Amino acid sequence: MEGSEIAPENDPVLMEAARIAMLCNDALLEEAETGTWTIQGDPTEGALVVLGRKAGLHEAVLARECPRVAEIPFDSERKRMTTFHCPSTVVACTKGAPEGLLPRCTRMLTGFGEKPCEKPLTEGNRQVIMSEAAHMAGKALRVLGLAYRKLESIPESPSEEMEADLIWVGLVGMMDPPRSEAKEAVSKCHQAGIRVIMVTGDHPDTALAIARELGLVPPGQTSAAVLTGADLSRLSDDDLAVILPRAPVFARVAPEHKLRLVNLLKAQGEVVAMTGDGVNDAPALKRADIGVAMGITGTEVTKETADMILADDNFATLVAAVEEGRAIYDNIKKYLIFLLSANLGEITVLTGTFFLGMPLPLVALQILWVNLTTDGLPALALGVDPQAPDIMERPPRPPEEGIFTSSVITLMVVITAYLTVVLIPLFHHYYHGYLAVIGDPEMSLTRAQTMVFVTLVLAELVNAFNCRSEYHSIFKVGVLANRFLLLATLISLGMVVAVVQVPPLAQLFHAVPLGWKEWLFAAFLAFLLLPVVEVTKWLMRQGARRMALGS
Repeated sequence: MEGSEIAPENDPVLMEAARIAMLCNDALLEEAETGTWTIQGDPTEGALVVLGRKAGLHEAVLARECPRVAEIPFDSERKRMTTFHCPSTVVACTKGAPEGLLPRCTRMLTGFGEKPCEKPLTEGNRQVIMSEAAHMAGKALRVLGLAYRKLESIPESPSEEMEADLIWVGLVGMMDPPRSEAKEAVSKCHQAGIRVIMVTGDHPDTALAIARELGLVPPGQTSAAVLTGADLSRLSDDDLAVILPRAPVFARVAPEHKLRLVNLLKAQGEVVAMTGDGVNDAPALKRADIGVAMGITGTEVTKETADMILADDNFATLVAAVEEGRAIYDNIKKYLIFLLSANLGEITVLTGTFFLGMPLPLVALQILWVNLTTDGLPALALGVDPQAPDIMERPPRPPEEGIFTSSVITLMVVITAYLTVVLIPLFHHYYHGYLAVIGDPEMSLTRAQTMVFVTLVLAELVNAFNCRSEYHSIFKVGVLANRFLLLATLISLGMVVAVVQVPPLAQLFHAVPLGWKEWLFAAFLAFLLLPVVEVTKWLMRQGARRMALGS
């Protein structure tokens, strides 16, 4: 009865199933010094070893009593594995997908509490077995069939023909639940415009149950949401290309099906990341834009073929890597907007005063100091800026899109224009204003250059906060969110105050100490850049919203 406790010693068929599960197996169960148990090998085979241990068997003892003399390895097309053992007579132990294994069986092992016996496998028996397999698969269990066959001699060259006239023993179901964080990771992918497709060798009902649990398939959707390897073989490329955008789950697939899916997705313009662990997954991993091998269960061939290795075999880690990659890309853009707009502003100010016949508004040492104080610490702080709150709510950017998007260029033009429009008149006002008052061209030039120098540094420090987001208001992303930027701003501010207000440094940098009113005026002009950029971002957001509604 389901849910009731079973005594394996009273069920010889169950014991035989446990023996086959252990013999037809390459996994090992090891106990660490800490008392924890680890599986060396495939997790599914590891679960079968645990089944044998719970039945009172031990793989090392069985290996001595029934040594393996030959094998037919698991094959993703056959979906079976057979090992040959020679205790006294040669026995072939087979495990595999029930729908592929059951047709190769002609008899079945029965008996409870007594010596088991073999009896013919009728059509009614087959229907009951397959019905039970479907029932187990519908509960998200990974289902395998177990069978055996006695042979007269050790096979010299084992072949698929020996996997015939088998004796059916039973079904075994293993719960392989998704990790607790997997559902959230899939949800994040959907929010980020990333399609998640499950491609598995499991039974369609098992795949459907897991897909529902992960949110890949709505709860009310039926098995029509699942395409099988047989469906893929039947459909032409044109027919499959029509279905593919609406198909989230593929079950009982062969390696060539995975490669075909990757090719069709790429033909539709998708950027494809493919995960895999088996040797047969290597072609699909190589063809994908990003091949991801499993670090724990993956074979060496798969790891060498893949572009990257997922060390913990956790899908959530893959999604976290996408999130981190987007954050890094964003920070590169912030860094470039800040540096280029600041440097272009300096260039246009210097060029503008030259063509207007005015003296240079900055001396060489002041330009170097501006670059040191603003292009140094604040720029580095932008490189480690916290990620935007909506980073996983944006659609993927087009592969052909470069860093210099229309929004980046717009911000650079606006910031450069503001610095030019403000600093050239500022220089003209202070130079000619002081010249008219004191009549000393050198002193007038020095004070005007000092005002341009201070205003430029303050404006670029304010601009560092503007550049924390390409679209969003600084008040949305948070003025105080980047503590490194705050520290860098304070240090840079202290450095510019020092070279202006400390007389020996001021003399060295061709500057003069300023009064509080001049500092206040310079700060006002610098902070005026903030609303200018905020209005620009608001206009860009409105334009993007109108385009989205129009499309």
